[in-house]
Amino acid sequence: PDLDREPPRRRARRPCAPRGARRPEAGRPQGPRPYGLDRAAGERAGLAALLNPDEQARAARFYFDRDRHHYQVARGLLRTMLGRYLGILPTAVTFTYGAHGKPELGGAHAGAIEFNISHAQGVALFGFARERVLGVDVEGIRPLEDTVDIVDRFFSPNEVAVFHQVP
Repeated sequence: PDLDREPPRRRARRPCAPRGARRPEAGRPQGPRPYGLDRAAGERAGLAALLNPDEQARAARFYFDRDRHHYQVARGLLRTMLGRYLGILPTAVTFTYGAHGKPELGGAHAGAIEFNISHAQGVALFGFARERVLGVDVEGIRPLEDTVDIVDRFFSPNEVAVFHQVP
């Protein structure tokens, strides 16, 4: 071997990349993206290991394992994606919290990227943007037994007529 040559550089492996996700370009946030939160134990443990002590303490307070696991996966994915956008390790991402508990980037990266996350029934939706505030929302769909009563009571006459025309 040529000892005068510098050894080839190995790319640092990013832990627990989101399943099925294309790697976002560093510094280039993309549109809202949904991700499943039900992950195998090994992947979930890798994402949970990215959480800081405060996040781990919050996860420990969940009563149901499913809710704890979903929180760990969602926060681990958030850290992974923010780390990619910022070009830093997921564990180096720091957060501050607004008056209502909403997380935002802290430290040297404060204000670099706006983000929002919503999750329900095992699905999380992540949104990222630069120089604009954004919000995302995901809701679980559940059947309503009293849909007709709700429509008749709370909707406008025109909306009620349209609703009753739908098969």
